[in-house]
Amino acid sequence: MDINLKRAEFHLGTGDTVRVLDGIGTVVACRVGNVWITQERDSRDILLAAGEAFRLDRPGLAIIQALDDGHIGMDQPASQVQVTTVHDSHRWWPKGLVPGTSHFLPPTGRGMAAPC
Repeated sequence: MDINLKRAEFHLGTGDTVRVLDGIGTVVACRVGNVWITQERDSRDILLAAGEAFRLDRPGLAIIQALDDGHIGMDQPASQVQVTTVHDSHRWWPKGLVPGTSHFLPPTGRGMAAPC
């Protein structure tokens, strides 16, 4: 679905994702729970806890995933943003993150944690 928005609020279950296309400048605020954000052409894993926010700073696709039940808010500039919510059908996990928790595994050389 395409949404032309200035402000949006999402309730997310554990593992639910929000895909944002060309949302550079969009502010993602974690209101409740913990979320993971990854952006196209960006090697960083952004982890937000309740009360923290991050401004998307790359063009292209950004994926926001709830690490536990939570709530996010998104504020964005005047341009249109495509938002697709995916409920529990595809999961991406940051390297070393234990699915369903905010705990990291010690490095083992095994690469990415297995998707659920």
